[in-house]
Amino acid sequence: MGDINYQQVEFAYARPAELDSDAVARHPVVIVGAGPVGLSTALDLARQGISTLVLDDDCRLSTGSRAICFAKRTLDIWDRLGVGQRMVDKGVSWNVGKVFFRDEEIWRFDLLPEAGHRRPAFINLQQYYVEGYLQEAVAAEPLVQTRWRHRVSAVEPVADGVIVTVDTPDGAYRLHADHLIACDGARSPVRKMLGQESHGRSFRDRFLIADIRMTADFPPERWFWFDPPFHPNQSVLLHRQPDNVWRVDFQLGWDADPVEEVKPERVLPRLRALFGDAAEFTLEWVSIYTFSCLRMDHFRQGRVLFAGDAAHGVSPFARAGPTAACRTPRTSPGSSRWCCAGTRPTPCWIPTPPSGSTPPTRTCSIPPGPRTSSPPRAPSARHFATPCCGSPVITALPAAWSTAAGCPYPQRCMDHR
Repeated sequence: MGDINYQQVEFAYARPAELDSDAVARHPVVIVGAGPVGLSTALDLARQGISTLVLDDDCRLSTGSRAICFAKRTLDIWDRLGVGQRMVDKGVSWNVGKVFFRDEEIWRFDLLPEAGHRRPAFINLQQYYVEGYLQEAVAAEPLVQTRWRHRVSAVEPVADGVIVTVDTPDGAYRLHADHLIACDGARSPVRKMLGQESHGRSFRDRFLIADIRMTADFPPERWFWFDPPFHPNQSVLLHRQPDNVWRVDFQLGWDADPVEEVKPERVLPRLRALFGDAAEFTLEWVSIYTFSCLRMDHFRQGRVLFAGDAAHGVSPFARAGPTAACRTPRTSPGSSRWCCAGTRPTPCWIPTPPSGSTPPTRTCSIPPGPRTSSPPRAPSARHFATPCCGSPVITALPAAWSTAAGCPYPQRCMDHR
């Protein structure tokens, strides 16, 4: 049996019961966006016993490979969610990268030189496979409900949650979310509805992605060229994907016309210059992109949490975009669980300390703004306390609660970590 073509899968719209009732249904957690981050977040919360409602304004998964590189840490998270092995089995594993100046190799690196690791440093896997595997896991999870073609059109923070207005093909309805997690992408409509912004830098450059289907014996490595003879004065990146698909990433410069550059008569000569006139390949997907490094000042706005690209956008060149995004559920679901449990300052998923000891309660002493340095890693667990500003503080705890004097390690609240 062959792979499912997840780019062609459509999910059926279902008329919600709320349209036939005047009551406003209440949900512990509503997630906006059924991409990799939203689906991973829903699975993570379900593993902790929290039911979620996922809303997406589309009825299909990603078209085109989009994000393809997923790091070892992301695979560890997906292992815990029960989908990691499937990702690795389908993906192309790689640890080695090479950098070329013109036609000379000037650097080679191995991201996982030690033997014995369960997972590779990275896998390359088209985003539509990632979303397809996550969606199938979500569909089998009784604590997660997904609604397709349900577009969030308004959010209204209230004292005990968020009132969400949702537009559907049959009309609009309202629901009450104890907490709302916005996983709705870099242009996050939820962020705009709350009057929030991301701050940072957008870079004046354009890049062409050309995915081609080609049989080749190149090793599964990351190859990067500066000023190659086949694309002078620019850079080129080559990655292997499953199904004999290859990602070629051409730097074009800011003055490149994004409409003209995606036309076959412009793309094919660039590929021929790289692979030679005798190479046989077909175009799978072509796209132009620019990139930004942006982040919100605060990832939490009352009962609304922001995750993935909605909270922070990073450069794709270290393949950090999807990796950083999919790590966000390690924070957002934790914060949601803490909030939904209704217990402060100690959330229910933190192990109970030994009898007679008291967990340290701290206040956030770090002013708002970009983080300038990383605090030392603590040797064991984390503790969420409640600072005066209302943001949960992460305090690293020693393995044994040996003193009542508190933890000697630095702390950061959720808004500043």
